[in-house]
Amino acid sequence: MCCDRDRLELTLVRVVPRQSDADPIEKRRGAPFPQRDFAVQRFMLRSKIHRATLTQTDLNYEGSITVDRDLLEAAEMLSGEQVHVLNLNNGERLVTYTIEGPAGSGMMLLNGPAARLGVPGDLIIVISYGLTTDEEARNIHTKVVHVDENNRIIKIDG
Repeated sequence: MCCDRDRLELTLVRVVPRQSDADPIEKRRGAPFPQRDFAVQRFMLRSKIHRATLTQTDLNYEGSITVDRDLLEAAEMLSGEQVHVLNLNNGERLVTYTIEGPAGSGMMLLNGPAARLGVPGDLIIVISYGLTTDEEARNIHTKVVHVDENNRIIKIDG
């Protein structure tokens, strides 16, 4: 039996004990483990640029994805922010960071080793996540930036 390590996904849930008064030992007697309240933090989908067209690749660069500044702003992503890039044409997924490209350029450029994971014309999704409390996670409205074949914004949801 084998597994494709590039296809594995990991969902992280960070559990942090809440600050509270310690329970007296007598209250815990009879229970196999002490009962505690936990504050759960979750990594949640925050925003994405949906079905953008890859415009270029540059193998001779240190890494990342260069994205048109207008698209970064619309998706509330920052230059240097970690993102996941999903290639709809070949199924590749990668984790990298954003670089701001010229506004209005429609640029979606895979740089460095990531350049081997797509070719110009491929459709991609650029996703950002955020760490939230459990309560905040239940009220998140994901921002989805829809673009046309030239990476021009046609609709923003969320």
